[in-house]
Amino acid sequence: MPLVSVILPNYNHSKYLPSRIDTILGQTLTDFELIILDDCSTDNSREVIKKYEGHPRITNIVFNETNSGSTFLQWEKGIQLSTGKYIWLAESDDYSDINFLKVLVGKLETNPDYGVAFCASNITDENNHVSRSNYNYSPKVNEFLSHDFVMEGKQFCEEYLFFGCLLVNASAVVFKKELFGKINQDFKTYKVSGDWRMWVEMCFSTNVVYINQSLNYFRFHTNNVRTNKAAIMNGEAIRNYIAAFRKSGSTIVRNRLKETLVRHWMFEFSRDIKVFRFSRSRAFLKEISSIYPFFIFRVSSYILGKALRLNKRGS
Repeated sequence: MPLVSVILPNYNHSKYLPSRIDTILGQTLTDFELIILDDCSTDNSREVIKKYEGHPRITNIVFNETNSGSTFLQWEKGIQLSTGKYIWLAESDDYSDINFLKVLVGKLETNPDYGVAFCASNITDENNHVSRSNYNYSPKVNEFLSHDFVMEGKQFCEEYLFFGCLLVNASAVVFKKELFGKINQDFKTYKVSGDWRMWVEMCFSTNVVYINQSLNYFRFHTNNVRTNKAAIMNGEAIRNYIAAFRKSGSTIVRNRLKETLVRHWMFEFSRDIKVFRFSRSRAFLKEISSIYPFFIFRVSSYILGKALRLNKRGS
């Protein structure tokens, strides 16, 4: 049985597949299997993947006859096929340093209580030009991620992960396979932000390790899922805040989440008419009111307060 199962889900990323596959097969930690899943690509991904058939570390190559419509369903399929102790979801348009597995898995192996490890990422474009050495978060989070740490998962979630997805790229994460079978599977119903929900569920019950080394290359390009579905991401963020509220037993954290919910609705949803309409739907209001009965009142107060400040400034 391999120590690590590497799952490579692909859809129409033939341009990036050679560098993705080569940097997996070239890892300095060699105790792994590679599972390649193609979700009925319409480009020449099949031809690229077939060139690697027969490699001793590739244990499964699966070509879907119809598109699943979900990255997260592909993740689940790969994990079901896997036999390793740890899982690495290596996205098809990213690539990695050859020491990625050696460093992250090496850290996880030092303590049985460590369940999730992630590292910093170089941000690159479709031509492999690196623009910066890590994702640009808020100043507080950037400072937090400026050094290595090990943190109890519940604290990590309640201080950071409930409010934003710090594990922004799955390619930068390695986790224990056993954790996947214990989490709420609702993340599979998401279109874009299911990874954030999955990381919360997973991290909450284990210890989290962060390595401040840019061993992953996170690619931004015109066909990137997050680039094309910002409106859906906004709607799914609300679902994640609600799920976090229900998961936390801390009054302080819940109050922070309430205010985050109001600010997010105000500044994000009202910018996009499609999301704005969704946010006013009966189902949405029913769900949000179940955790925050005074939501409408709080939003109205927020709007009124802002209007009064603008009026005072203009007079």
